[in-house]
Amino acid sequence: YQKIFNLMKLLIGKFFGKNEQIPNFLATLTDFMTLIFRYNYLNIFNFLYFKKDILAQNKKIIYFPLHVMPEASISVLAKRYTDQLGLLKKIALQLPSDYILCVKEHPTMLGFRNIDFYKQLNKIPNICLVNTNLNSVYLISKCHCVLTITGTTGWEAIIREKPVLYFGNVFYSVLSMAKKIENINKFNNYLNWVNNKFKFSKNELLIFISLIYKKSFYLSYEFFWGITDASTLKKLKNKKNDIKKISNAISTKLY
Repeated sequence: YQKIFNLMKLLIGKFFGKNEQIPNFLATLTDFMTLIFRYNYLNIFNFLYFKKDILAQNKKIIYFPLHVMPEASISVLAKRYTDQLGLLKKIALQLPSDYILCVKEHPTMLGFRNIDFYKQLNKIPNICLVNTNLNSVYLISKCHCVLTITGTTGWEAIIREKPVLYFGNVFYSVLSMAKKIENINKFNNYLNWVNNKFKFSKNELLIFISLIYKKSFYLSYEFFWGITDASTLKKLKNKKNDIKKISNAISTKLY
């Protein structure tokens, strides 16, 4: 019984994120249990705080996907806008009555952001927290425009012929189909651009994509997403070719 008790203790510790060393045969079981827990956890959040859809409200939708925090996309590229709750409140107060701000949580942030964050957003009449299971492409297709701080959702919207308003530094800022918000207190001026001045240009978009492709080079997917654990430096040593490509690309810009 003591052995069984010890195994269960290790399993529970691992399940709740403790750095426990468990036997290999239990590792798969732990992963499976975590997936089940996460699935139910997501459903609970969606039921308590997020609405299923907003199309029934028959309003013009401004789609704002929440950013992961902390992350360089905001902390480095948009330092002034790390307070997403405060930002959304300022925007919501300026929206005309026929608009609604559709806010979607990033799935990986569930359980990390304070629950009070969602409660405060739900108190604002013209903000709607939507179900995290809703496909972002679907929301882009149904929205009037996309609002983002620095997210790639803006790029996804542009290639789907939707106007984009953004706050931080984004790689697609040179495109005429995206407009940077310089003064949050004059948000309606930017809505005016969306309604009266936005014009999709397929030719401009194709030129932009071709220039990116021309200046691009191949890097392994794992170079960016496979070196985030304790063995980072060891893995980097095995990425010499990728590092050389990056250094060569930088040197051509310097000289």
